[in-house]
Amino acid sequence: MSIEAFSTFIFVSAVLLVKDKRSGNFSAAIDEARVGFFGCALIALSLTGMILLAGPSTGASLNPAISYAQTELEFKFMEARAANDDFWRVYIFGPLAGAVVAGLCSMGHTAALEDHGPMTKADKEAAAAAASKKEAEAQPLLQPDIEK
Repeated sequence: MSIEAFSTFIFVSAVLLVKDKRSGNFSAAIDEARVGFFGCALIALSLTGMILLAGPSTGASLNPAISYAQTELEFKFMEARAANDDFWRVYIFGPLAGAVVAGLCSMGHTAALEDHGPMTKADKEAAAAAASKKEAEAQPLLQPDIEK
């Protein structure tokens, strides 16, 4: 179960990081211009790595829907025996647990990037505009009152 959960966690995390608007600017972009090839390559390489890692021991299902469909087809058309507890634990609950943990980690990562992450070009321009506006509002207060 842990191999399937870990593999699914890594794969789903890669997809969520690439597809996230804020973190995608830093993982799949050149000079803040998003490059689709980098995102596709990152997702494909993470899937390839997880298949190489989990393939020899579990077959690298990574998707409980596929595992269930294949097992159901095997039961219906090939009259195979019923699935045992290992099937549910390894191929259903393992990937589901990995995907849930990846989603929670992605939410935390996104929140951390918003508060503490590097600034994008648009963020820097907005901060500079706000600083200059604040400075312009403060200047009349600094000038002495000459009316007498």
